[in-house]
Amino acid sequence: MAHSVSKNCLKVMWLMAGLLCILAALVPIAAAAAPGSARITQPQNGFYINRDTRNAYPIRGQADAGHKVQIFANGVHIKTVIADQNGIFTSQIDFSTFIEGPVTLLAFKDGIRSIPISGTYDATPPSVTSSAITNRFITIVFNEANLENVAHEPNFRFSPSLNFRTIGGDDDISHIDEVTFQLSMRSIPRNEIINLSLSNITDAAGNRIAAMPVALNDRDGDRMADHWELQHGLDPLTADASSDADDDGFANYQEYLAGSDPIRFQSAPIEIRDTIPQDDAGITNFARVPDQTAFAVLIRAVDGINLDNPAAVRFRIDDGYHQPYWRDLAHDAIRVIKLDEAPDEQAIYFWVAYDRFLESFMPTAYLPDALIQVSVAIQDIRNNILQPPPFEFKIESSAQKMAAGQNLPSTVETIEEGLLNSEGIDTGLAVVDGKLAGTKLFYSSLEPLTPEFGNPDEMPSNNHQDMQPAGWPVNLLPHTLFDQPVTIFIPVNDDVDIRTVGLAYFDGTRWLPAADAEGVVLPGGEGWMVPGSRINHKDTIPPMIEVKVHHFSAAQTVVFAKFGDPIEEDTTTSRGSNANVRINCFIDSVSADASFGLAAFIELIAVVCFLLLHERFRFRRAMLKVIYRIGCWI
Repeated sequence: MAHSVSKNCLKVMWLMAGLLCILAALVPIAAAAAPGSARITQPQNGFYINRDTRNAYPIRGQADAGHKVQIFANGVHIKTVIADQNGIFTSQIDFSTFIEGPVTLLAFKDGIRSIPISGTYDATPPSVTSSAITNRFITIVFNEANLENVAHEPNFRFSPSLNFRTIGGDDDISHIDEVTFQLSMRSIPRNEIINLSLSNITDAAGNRIAAMPVALNDRDGDRMADHWELQHGLDPLTADASSDADDDGFANYQEYLAGSDPIRFQSAPIEIRDTIPQDDAGITNFARVPDQTAFAVLIRAVDGINLDNPAAVRFRIDDGYHQPYWRDLAHDAIRVIKLDEAPDEQAIYFWVAYDRFLESFMPTAYLPDALIQVSVAIQDIRNNILQPPPFEFKIESSAQKMAAGQNLPSTVETIEEGLLNSEGIDTGLAVVDGKLAGTKLFYSSLEPLTPEFGNPDEMPSNNHQDMQPAGWPVNLLPHTLFDQPVTIFIPVNDDVDIRTVGLAYFDGTRWLPAADAEGVVLPGGEGWMVPGSRINHKDTIPPMIEVKVHHFSAAQTVVFAKFGDPIEEDTTTSRGSNANVRINCFIDSVSADASFGLAAFIELIAVVCFLLLHERFRFRRAMLKVIYRIGCWI
């Protein structure tokens, strides 16, 4: 009889424990829907947080007037708000430090939680991951599915201009799969790189497509068309523009511009070694091209070019406003700066610049946001002709120009007797305060445009893996060639041995190694720095490196990493606020001032009952793990 009663008691205890667990799960849900509890009314389930809304995402809900409401996102207490006299609470949540992915929002009042609201945090804009050109088709692959407006033809713009197969409508864009689209074109030049600009395309979260143009027909990004590389036995998936496949002294990219054969020895008698500004500046990158910039090409000709022949070098300029026009060596807006001692009748190595500001019968500056195309035709004394494709660049916007004019260094005019020489240097400028104090430049007052210092904050950081900055970057304006080399004094940090310091040059799009610690001009400084012009001034404050340069952009002192000993990079990562986040098993316990509610009390009784039964029957550890997980889920 006693044994039967004991068994019945155990059954009752089992039943009570089970009922208590069920009640523990149901009480918060019932409480969330009960009068007087808090609930989130905005957003609704399935919401998205995107790049534009992540810093101040609006939350709205209802609760008892005057009561505190705690808002949680993914189990983290974000903010405590007070419901107004109408029982409405609102807040704006900063999600910028959250990891992208699912988001669950909860509101707590008096320890009772609301019904969860689930959505997604996605701040990554859609972008193109790959592209391919075959015959008359362009295949575009995006990084995500469910894009909006992707099949609308006006959202695709090409430079140089391309036309869809048919005029009007959206029937020339086919949906291949969730992320792949095929564009049917009327014709596609096979040996040219096409810049594709996309607009008005958004993902499911509302993020706009990345503004950076996509280079088509150049998968390795080496500025040589894939089809041309395949035709000439080069690898379109390996960036080999600077390589010289036939060892004739002309890089593959130079032979691409010349239209010559990169695997046939000495097939390029004329080459363009550099340009100002760089091709595609302001189009495929965020480089700022001033409205008075000079367009210049650095030319090397094996057989020589007769500079007395006006037609030996000709520029065709299309500024998008005037009718395209030609300028040759005889025009007042064309200047030649020779870099060697060869006679004019057989010039080997020289710059040729077109200066819009020297024009007499048209505006001396380009229009804001203008797309400029310049073609260069060059003929040597053996009648070899180089006609590379047009160089393109985009002029600064009005906003960019205004921003560049801010925070200019304070300067005074100066001159040093030792710099007065036959080259015509008679004027100087020195920075008098700030991080560039002591930096100087000296030039001829007869230069068409006056050299000056620009906003140092305009320059991007030098993140080249083989260069460690040894001083602040010096922004030099205007972006033009000078008739006589300009002498500049570039600062070096006090804690760096000046004998180990080289120079970096910013070409408008990236930082390049320009000269080593011995003053030897490197490929990145070719045509910029005058060889043998370096002088170290280690006793000045700060120490300075003096060099002469032919044109301006920006310069910086750097220490180069030794071969095989790369510069160490800081691997420390941070997520915004640097706050330490601790996620508890029971969500009810995340707030220190949360009330100990009915649900928690019932949970506690249920756990105690199970522990008593465990002591009576010695359940396996697995049962306790199951109970613990049930508690976490509740």
